[in-house]
Amino acid sequence: MAKDRIISPTAQKLDDSAAPPSLRPKRLDDYIGQRDLVEKLRITLE
Repeated sequence: MAKDRIISPTAQKLDDSAAPPSLRPKRLDDYIGQRDLVEKLRITLE
């Protein structure tokens, strides 16, 4: 089944009002479910 897409040569304004200002965690302790990655980052940043 094909999907219709609207293609425009000009940039479209995105509605950012529904999104929180920052989606990235500010501290390593704020990462959820990525213990291995967080530990590697801690070692790298030390």
